[in-house]
Amino acid sequence: MHSEGNLLELVSRWLDDVGRRHREDRTDRAPALAHRLAQWLGGSYADAGGLDELLWRFYVDDGHGRGTAGDAVALAEARLKSMTCRSAVTPEGCYLKFLKDYSSYSPLLPMASNRHHGGGYFASLLGYGLVIDPGHGFLNNFYAANHTIADVDGIVVTHFHDDHFADLPALLSLLRARERQRPASEPQRKAGLLFDPETSAAFATTIDDGPFCLMPMTDAGQFLLKDDAGYIRAAVTKLPMRHGRREGFGLCIAIDERNASLIITSDTRWCPEVKAAYEALHLTDGAARPGPVLVAHISTAQRSELLTIVGEMSPMDTNHLGMVGVRNAALATGASLVILSEVGEELKAHVTDVARLLTSTHDTPIECYAATNGSVVHFFRNGRARWTPGRGGDVAGSPPE
Repeated sequence: MHSEGNLLELVSRWLDDVGRRHREDRTDRAPALAHRLAQWLGGSYADAGGLDELLWRFYVDDGHGRGTAGDAVALAEARLKSMTCRSAVTPEGCYLKFLKDYSSYSPLLPMASNRHHGGGYFASLLGYGLVIDPGHGFLNNFYAANHTIADVDGIVVTHFHDDHFADLPALLSLLRARERQRPASEPQRKAGLLFDPETSAAFATTIDDGPFCLMPMTDAGQFLLKDDAGYIRAAVTKLPMRHGRREGFGLCIAIDERNASLIITSDTRWCPEVKAAYEALHLTDGAARPGPVLVAHISTAQRSELLTIVGEMSPMDTNHLGMVGVRNAALATGASLVILSEVGEELKAHVTDVARLLTSTHDTPIECYAATNGSVVHFFRNGRARWTPGRGGDVAGSPPE
């Protein structure tokens, strides 16, 4: 059994912790409560004066010498809480991780090859961790990439399709849990949110009173990504997106400290509005920084694309870029590197063929690779980018040095 002196110390510390968590001043009550509990815990159940045997057996009786069940629960709770505290995002890291393989509904089908192959993106931007489009299975892939909820500073959802927001409720719940575990001595940490109108409406009540805030926007319409110290690490500009009747946007992320920019098309067809916005980016960035890294949502390949040859079909007739739209987007933006993402599973065996064709069949060479879960693009100084394939990933050529 515990000695009364040790019990007094343990119970006093426990009461102090309870007081801190409930933001109450327990100073006057703690000594008296500590003595009462220590008297009870220091004796035997027979001496406990009829106190609850259930509580005695669970929290006090250490008949096997291995600690009480209550002790084990407290240790397990501490381990779980620690999972909201570690962080792999550093001020030096600047990269985009592809935490997905396939798009649309196929990751939900009952086929073993599809397990955890949905997902989204995670960008580490010099100390700011940004989740982008957390779809089906995103958290599984996020954890497998050695990240925790502590790495998340902001979330972007580009449009209200479940393969782009399915894991958002779980993320918001984990961010609330992270806030509950925050030491009282540390300032509140709010996650910045940038959602399309439909997602904003659907989750309005969920985020209303939580540890969240809207990303600050400049007069020029850029959304600023600020780290905990208030430094601007990157700026996001919305790009037009045309995808059925959905309201949404693509992204251009400017990382000025690395003289680099990243475009994520989201799900869109190629149309005059998209073309004009991408060409404007090319004109704006042409002399200032190398061509952007373009993450192009190709979706699929359909024979109907052949009709563009005879003028019977335009890339505007679909809801996705397809091969022709990816090529047009790469040329319009002057991309230095093109990554094929958001791939329909029916294209999985041939997406690397598409990447090779885009690399080799143009007057203007396009460096193009096919992303898989675990692929990474690193951004270095002077805008230099390096591509690393994911698990089982094939590429159209060797990654740039």
